[in-house]
Amino acid sequence: MISRELVEQIEDHSGRLAQEVLAAIRNDIRTKSYHQLPEPSLRKAVEELFRHLGHWLSSRTDYAVERHYQKVGHERYLQGVELLSPAKSYDTF
Repeated sequence: MISRELVEQIEDHSGRLAQEVLAAIRNDIRTKSYHQLPEPSLRKAVEELFRHLGHWLSSRTDYAVERHYQKVGHERYLQGVELLSPAKSYDTF
């Protein structure tokens, strides 16, 4: 289990972490379909991930996370964002 202190640190520094992830997304050719997304939209999605991390990790079910990412996946599909393989996405971030 991930410690509460670690989760709080991640949530507390979500803005800076989001900037680093956004820079990685914008500068990686493997995420080129994300380059077309408006900066505010992408920033909001990344910041949301870090802000809700503690809740998602501590929830008794995966339903909240599953529901959230089904919605995100549908939005990205409509925006024309390519689906990355898990290996590519983990390597990028």
